[in-house]
Amino acid sequence: MATNRGTISFDVIVYAIIAVVILVVVLLFIFGPLGRGFGAAGKATQTQEAELAAAQNTCTQLCLQAGSLSNPDFWPRSRYCQKTFAIDLNADGKIEGDSEIKIRCGQEPILKDCRVTIVRTTRTQDDCEWA
Repeated sequence: MATNRGTISFDVIVYAIIAVVILVVVLLFIFGPLGRGFGAAGKATQTQEAELAAAQNTCTQLCLQAGSLSNPDFWPRSRYCQKTFAIDLNADGKIEGDSEIKIRCGQEPILKDCRVTIVRTTRTQDDCEWA
């Protein structure tokens, strides 16, 4: 009775090759070019949310500063009314067009309401001159 000790069966070789291919594909998804597409989408959304939160915080500060204006007629020229933000709204990694470049505090998607009283006159974001 002769046995082939020390030889590897053809099935074991095939299973080993399949395992190596699966391992390589998984590693490419995690570290390589296949995974970058998925990571970029997540990063774009996180970046958009961070930009929006930063803009809202800035608008809150600008509203507080606008409360110290000495004349209600200065309101349309206040930094709250004039400041524009560039936010990648469609998360494509590019900031293009006026809808992504010229976003103001009281406009979508920032929508940071502001109500200040300047010398007994109340001003809100509706009193800004956004043309």
